[in-house]
Amino acid sequence: MKGMYAGLCFIVATSWADPLVESLQFGSEPIYLGGYFSAMADIGERTQRLAIDEAALMLYGEYPRWGFMAEWEFDEPYTRYFGDDEGETTHLHGYIERLNAYYHFDDATVRFGKFFSSIGFWNQMPINVLRDTTSDPTFVYQLFPMLTTGIETNLYLDNGDILSLSLQHNNDLDGAINNFDIDRHIAWQYEHQSDWALWRMGGGWFRKRDNKESWYANIGFDKPGLEFSWLSEAGFRQEESERGYDIYLQGVWHYLPHHDLIGRIESFDDPIESRSRDIWGLVGYTWRPKPSMAFKTEVDLYVHRKERLLFSWSVMF
Repeated sequence: MKGMYAGLCFIVATSWADPLVESLQFGSEPIYLGGYFSAMADIGERTQRLAIDEAALMLYGEYPRWGFMAEWEFDEPYTRYFGDDEGETTHLHGYIERLNAYYHFDDATVRFGKFFSSIGFWNQMPINVLRDTTSDPTFVYQLFPMLTTGIETNLYLDNGDILSLSLQHNNDLDGAINNFDIDRHIAWQYEHQSDWALWRMGGGWFRKRDNKESWYANIGFDKPGLEFSWLSEAGFRQEESERGYDIYLQGVWHYLPHHDLIGRIESFDDPIESRSRDIWGLVGYTWRPKPSMAFKTEVDLYVHRKERLLFSWSVMF
């Protein structure tokens, strides 16, 4: 345990030096090289771990009508375990997380390649520093493919709503980084901005490479505010005779500039992937000294599993 806390203190101490630099621009062209990094400590009852959770480089271009994104990620490249499972692991294999290009028409945007599926809200916040908490809701892992390799069209309607349609009819590009090993995926999403909140609803169908097919549907809202923000998503997935569901509600209290208190409660059941039903409550705190830096801590409490404590430090440049 002493080694773990010493490592955590080192992470916190080094973050006080300003590590952030502007993305590297290539000459006068709107092409940039950036990236992100996060480190975390996961403290459970019997096992603790200190990890470089993710590290990635991004090369992207932003022209008036078109652009591209290429992202190369290392997922948990180093983990040190303490307690019952003392030891360490190293994973230095990189993955192509995103590789896509897009073009803006007057009333539509077309994207092709590998991209985060346009489903709900949380799935479109793929970088730790952009999210409210270190942990993700189970919602984004069990209902639909997080990534799609194919083509996507966003249609901008006259009333301001957005209809997104996507199609995959091939194997994943570097499918090891996706949550499902798929070769087919059809999805749609409808986005509507009401006076009260931004709403998104959608659904889709996908086929895993073992030929098992799933249907899913989801709905959610995002209500930002100066003092309080609210986010909620719910959905289900059907595979053969099995059905799983997930629903969560999250509230964020922006009680001081750069300081947030977060609460989230989630209920889920996933018999398809042999995840037992559970209810998960979370209380967290996030400090953002800069928009591209975040220190987070949270306590995760479960009905049927042991609680855990998470700390993380993340930056994006």
